Amino acid sequence: MKKVIFAAILALTVFSCVNKVGLPPKEVVVTPDACDSIKYSVDIQPLLSARCAGCHSASPNFAVYADTKAKVDDGTFKNRVLTLKDMPLGGPALSQSDLDKIKCWLDKGAPNN
Repeated sequence: MKKVIFAAILALTVFSCVNKVGLPPKEVVVTPDACDSIKYSVDIQPLLSARCAGCHSASPNFAVYADTKAKVDDGTFKNRVLTLKDMPLGGPALSQSDLDKIKCWLDKGAPNN
């Protein structure tokens, strides 16, 4: 009897966890044609504010376009984010979708649009 009760509790626990967790969110893949739609103000700046500005809020301040652009122009931004992929520190890595957006933006010259 104890085994049946244990099995029932275990089954309910497993099924309740599966229902709460659900499926992982679908990641958006950025295609070359989609690069035309990547905008600093819509795609890049919110990403930088959420994932970079916490540590980079002094100098450079990645919440400010001019500071970000200076790091883009000297090659540091691309090297650390896309080549070495060691940023952001201390948190989850950027998703492939985020990396693709950043690459598109950089390939277009990192415009302030």
